[in-house]
Amino acid sequence: MEEKRGISGEERGSGRWRAEAIHAIRSMRHMAYLQEHLPEEIRALEEDMASVSSPNLSGIPRGHREGAGEEHLVHLIDERTRLMDLQSQVRQHVLHFVPAWQDLSEEERDMLYSRYVEGEKQEATSARLGIGRSTLYRKREEALTRLIGFMERGGGWRGGHRLPDL
Repeated sequence: MEEKRGISGEERGSGRWRAEAIHAIRSMRHMAYLQEHLPEEIRALEEDMASVSSPNLSGIPRGHREGAGEEHLVHLIDERTRLMDLQSQVRQHVLHFVPAWQDLSEEERDMLYSRYVEGEKQEATSARLGIGRSTLYRKREEALTRLIGFMERGGGWRGGHRLPDL
């Protein structure tokens, strides 16, 4: 069993944890899409799995390859497993990242979202917010550190937990 490891203040600024937090921020829109659409995709796959053709009892050869139905069913089971795993990752994102994100102030969320999701340049963000570039950089780094701390306290970092690469 894997032990949950705490993150020191020094480690929060390190590349690994920073990269994980940025990845979670960049995944927000895709995770929201998956949360909405995955259940429907899984249901459709399950319906397709229930409609495998019946065996040929007449003895007359069919026009397709022997075992094709079974191969198709195996493919559907594999795809369902993949989607269920993805759905589990989305649940982890919602469970750990979303509350941590909401614990940030609106300004902190705006600074992080505009940079890591929208790709807004630092000059444009600092002009929009009416603050200097160095102040923006400092505040954004503090917000990222706070986000990592919130996620740690919420259990979001469990020894290598990683959101899917999207």
